[in-house]
Amino acid sequence: MNELGAILVDTADRVFQHAQKHLDGRFDAAVWDLTESAGLDRILLPEDEGGVGDAFPDAVAVAMRLGANAAAIPLIESMVANWVLSHAGLAVPDGPKSIVVASAGELPKLGAGGVLSFGQLLEVPWGSAVRTSVVVAAQEGDCRIVRLDQPLTGDTRTTLAGEPLTLANGHTRTADAVGDWRFDPELPLALLALLKAAAIAGAADSIVSMTIEYANTRTQFGRRIAAFQAIQHMIARMASEAAAAAAAVQRAAHDFGAGNSVFAAAVAKSRASEAAGTIASAAHQVHGAIGFTAEHTLHHFTRRVWTWREDAGNETYWYARLGTAALQADGKTLWSGLVSGFDL
Repeated sequence: MNELGAILVDTADRVFQHAQKHLDGRFDAAVWDLTESAGLDRILLPEDEGGVGDAFPDAVAVAMRLGANAAAIPLIESMVANWVLSHAGLAVPDGPKSIVVASAGELPKLGAGGVLSFGQLLEVPWGSAVRTSVVVAAQEGDCRIVRLDQPLTGDTRTTLAGEPLTLANGHTRTADAVGDWRFDPELPLALLALLKAAAIAGAADSIVSMTIEYANTRTQFGRRIAAFQAIQHMIARMASEAAAAAAAVQRAAHDFGAGNSVFAAAVAKSRASEAAGTIASAAHQVHGAIGFTAEHTLHHFTRRVWTWREDAGNETYWYARLGTAALQADGKTLWSGLVSGFDL
């Protein structure tokens, strides 16, 4: 990590440490204000817009710290939305944002007069809680970026983490701004998937640390439960899964933007999502019932990794795409595809 990256991580830790007081999933306005003041949501913007350019490793590092502190703010969505707006030549307003991408099925349709139609079911985290939403849409075979300057309408629910979720389907909205997207239409989804994977990796590290501490203090049958081989086995598996997820995320962070970005994000998100299930399950087995109590912090982290696991495509979605790409690849062996990336 370079000097700037280290500064950003240190800043993120100091900002997100306040999030420990707000773990119920409600929008944490105080932490968001600190985040925006520090410019963390603008990392991926050009320097003249308050960012540091396409600094994907730095954005990943900040997303990992977000996960490590279970902060209830739409920072990942805002980073992706800001990056998309900038690359589409649109103005980037201040404030938190949501990003609307389709991991399956068709993109929302942009019609005459800037009317945007949400034809299929799209789950949009934070859609009703923020003023600005950015939509990756289709118009006559081309990709368009649509900015909406009002909260999304639709059936509002909550995620497993208690955060607001809008079901945007069967609704129409008029675009406040429209820009052309001249890049791979899947890049916004891929970037969102990469940063969600980073958040999982960060939270996984905190979950492993909590579990080790609990096992070293909880006594049963006259000794610490960390002394039992079954507990040791579960913690070892948790640690190995967390390390595998972090390694996949770090590799993708450096490959994103420099090569096959969608492939890099697919590997990171699928591996991190798979690890999320194993780590959360084992952590609750070690903690027992206390991990689910309102007073304990464990479930605030595990509910978030379960939620992030599904965001931007879960492991089933990305593994299927990776497998299909490998089977359909022409002129590439399995090994060469793994090294250089398959075209998804």
